[in-house]
Amino acid sequence: MRKYIVIIVLTTMFIILGGLLVGSLVTRQGKYQKRIRTLEQQIAYSSIKTPIRRNTIRDTIKTATTDVVMAELKDLRRQKAIDEKIISDLNLRLSQIQSIQTTGIGTTDTVTATVDTLTQSFMYHDQWSDIRFSLRDTTFYYNIRDSLMTIVYREYKHRFLWWRWGTKGYRVTIVNFNPHASIQYNTYVHTK
Repeated sequence: MRKYIVIIVLTTMFIILGGLLVGSLVTRQGKYQKRIRTLEQQIAYSSIKTPIRRNTIRDTIKTATTDVVMAELKDLRRQKAIDEKIISDLNLRLSQIQSIQTTGIGTTDTVTATVDTLTQSFMYHDQWSDIRFSLRDTTFYYNIRDSLMTIVYREYKHRFLWWRWGTKGYRVTIVNFNPHASIQYNTYVHTK
């Protein structure tokens, strides 16, 4: 009789432990899936739909500000958000990466100049571009320069008088010194 009670108690304990184990695995899997979905949404939002807040300082210098995506490196690897081929070409390991930034820039300008009739060529030069077009040998040469400054800063959660504390999030501001260029998109991913 006592033997049966011990067997019943042990089976009950194993059933309870098994249930707790299965429950914790299901909960952990749910949290993992939620983390992956959140990361997918952040990356999709930042690369496609991020509203770039544009500003102009000193009348001509354009700036663009976006939010920072915080993610774990293993999640970025699973989502293929990191181009591992480029990382290996640079002789880096994934564990060395702190953050990745991708910025797209478009340059447009309207140039009016006179054509030199003797050489049948058109030339234009300013601080940011060199353009030369020759009708004689049908060559078009252009050189466009750009200068960007990226600033990553912390947004404080709390402020009181001159004290600031807590972290609400991070933002990235890109300063583009070329007046002809505009920032099309920006994605900044910081690894935890």
